[in-house]
This record gives sequence, C-alpha cells and structure tokens, in this order.
Amino acid sequence: MSLSIFFGPVVVLFPALLLHEIVVSVLHNLSFFAHGLIQGETSAMSYICRYSTYTVDECFWSLRESLEDSRESLFSYVDASGARYNKLTTDYWPFVVVRLLALCLGGVALVENWNKQGVL
Repeated sequence: MSLSIFFGPVVVLFPALLLHEIVVSVLHNLSFFAHGLIQGETSAMSYICRYSTYTVDECFWSLRESLEDSRESLFSYVDASGARYNKLTTDYWPFVVVRLLALCLGGVALVENWNKQGVL
C-alpha cells in the first residue's frame, strides 16, 4: 500500500494490462471454440478469418489490434492522472514528505518480507 502512494496512479497499469491481455486471449479462443456450434457469425474474429486468407496467428493479431484503442485510452488516462498526481505532490512539501516516507516504509516492508522468505 505504501509503495502505491509513492508510485501514484501508475500502479493501476499492470493489473489493467494483464486483464486486457486475458480478454484478448479469451475472445480469440472462444471464436474457435464456438466455431461450428452456433449457426451464423459467432464473433468478429470468425468473420475476419472466414472471408480472408489469414492464418490463426494473423487472426489473433487482427483481434488484438481491433482492441488496441481501449488499451491506448487507458494509457492516456493513467498518464494524465499521473501528471496531475506528480504536480500536486511535488508542489507541496508535506505531500513530498508523505511520498518519501511511503517509499521508505514500503522498502523496509519489502526487505523484511524477503528476509522472512529467505530471498536475501
């Protein structure tokens, strides 16, 4: 928790990007799972692949590119939020102190956790 105070809104990116990749993978696999089971077009993926000479790999990348806008809007939102967060916390000294204390506390907690597990 304390490291998220230090890093700011950027900590949202990793879980969101992981979720995005999972959605792309599930949609890609569902298009092949439902192929032939449901009459008509089962997905945009089957439409793209049926009426073209795409390979399976090309179909995956085509689906991934069609969902690229959602990922880019997330990057844009997090970048703008991070800029506001950094400006706010660097303009006022009490916020700078809170962020630095959060970094120290998070670092100590991380080292203690590693020592418990025998990593260090």
